[in-house]
Amino acid sequence: MRRKSVFFQIASWINKKTIIHLHIGDQIYKMADSKTCKNVIQQADAIIVLSNDMRQKVRDIFSISKDKIFVIPNPCVTVQNVNYSIASKTILFAGRLDYNKAYQILIKAFALIASKHHDWKIVFAGNGEIAKAIRLATENRISGQVEFKGWITGEEKDRIFRESAFLCLPSYAEGFSMTVLEAWAYCLPVVCTPVGGLKEIVKDGDNALVFEPGNVAELALKLDLMITNPDIRQNIAEKSHELSQSLFNLQRICERIDNLYTNISLHDSFFIE
Repeated sequence: MRRKSVFFQIASWINKKTIIHLHIGDQIYKMADSKTCKNVIQQADAIIVLSNDMRQKVRDIFSISKDKIFVIPNPCVTVQNVNYSIASKTILFAGRLDYNKAYQILIKAFALIASKHHDWKIVFAGNGEIAKAIRLATENRISGQVEFKGWITGEEKDRIFRESAFLCLPSYAEGFSMTVLEAWAYCLPVVCTPVGGLKEIVKDGDNALVFEPGNVAELALKLDLMITNPDIRQNIAEKSHELSQSLFNLQRICERIDNLYTNISLHDSFFIE
């Protein structure tokens, strides 16, 4: 934001409208400690956030009128020929392996039930603390039921999403998880924490299985429930895909952004992301 503030200032000098799109989660509190960030956000003509929760935080932290803050979520990607199968026995973790993403909670929770489901495994797709995660899996005696792919893209990423039974996102904090949006696009059921914008959408037992952040025992129960009940996986998969086609449909999101730009005179605007 500090680097982009230069362009913001230039836009102000030439009387251009300014729009800020905030994709952040709890980083909002760090921004509040920066005078530069605070000035840019307070002076912007419009601010786009990903959830009502973030809208309230921006309003409270920066003392901004709610009329300047617009909730427009990110869309789901468009995936062709989605065909969910309950035959898979792979749990997918997709994202950076770090404390906030709570990969360690997933490893510990799966370790509590792994002996009952010896034919199941977790695939970790993402970079970060891989060596630390491998040690933790070994300490919890599940090294034979975990696989670390590192950073994946393209065809390999597509294949892994298609071949997984469900996605687990154990994060402590999120803005609105792109990983979950991708899972929904692939018709994948999700086990997640109700953090950020997700808590406004997910309903436990309906379109997801939900557990409290950091609760290893509760996550173990949710994993076991998802593994042992293919009907639950199928039903949640269908609800997930419905979300990708309706509330988070790409065309629908684009129309909302277009309406916002039109209302604040797009031809005279400057965009900061």
